[in-house]
Amino acid sequence: MVNASSQSCSTNIQLTNTQLKNNTATLTSISASSGEAENSFEHPHQYIPVEEKITADKNAINFTCKPFSINVVKVLFQ
Repeated sequence: MVNASSQSCSTNIQLTNTQLKNNTATLTSISASSGEAENSFEHPHQYIPVEEKITADKNAINFTCKPFSINVVKVLFQ
């Protein structure tokens, strides 16, 4: 998911007829302080991937996409 906005965005992914392993998911995000930010030799860490565990409900994953971000959610099913 991509959030090209300057505001955070709450996200809800509904999963039906599934059972998540350990009720967790992994969120990998790349975000920056502005839409014009880019990596360069002078500033090589404007966009860096950050990985975190997020808790999932039985059939739903809720999380917040940071402003100016690209987000990948990885889920494992039983």
